Amino acid sequence: SAGTAFWQQLVYPYFNNVDVFTCPSGARGVASKPYLGHYGANELIMPRHSSLTPPLSQSQLVAPASTFLCFDCGAYFLHPSNASSPSGSFWYMPGSGEILGLDSNQQVNGYMIDGNCRQDFQSGRHFLGVNIAYADGHVKWLRTEQVIQEARKPAPKQYGAWNPSNE
Repeated sequence: SAGTAFWQQLVYPYFNNVDVFTCPSGARGVASKPYLGHYGANELIMPRHSSLTPPLSQSQLVAPASTFLCFDCGAYFLHPSNASSPSGSFWYMPGSGEILGLDSNQQVNGYMIDGNCRQDFQSGRHFLGVNIAYADGHVKWLRTEQVIQEARKPAPKQYGAWNPSNE
């Protein structure tokens, strides 16, 4: 819709290169669409464009060095609930099909996984792991299973490293 901007468009002036938004191991069929099958942002920090909640600044994060900011993903942003329970045609963590026992050729929570993303959904890109950029700027590889476990953490540390309010 008019006035909609993806997070990649907002940070583009800092990179001045569209290639940084496309994972070399991501879905090849959608290489020209960095919002699909490449990198996503933590929705708890950078909410979707339709949200009334503004994005958080780094000073609002309790522990930036342990908070997920961006990562290998099926969509341009992801809520932790979608990491542990994929939905839609591309709201997933790479490799979650295998880890959660879901079949990319069957409906997942009522939707078919986008055809370009099925292999990514099923087995992932990086040996059943994902690259995570933390809110302080460092990057680390984590097993997809570990990222899903963080998303499943209950209160008082709900959503673990996904939650910008956690220590």
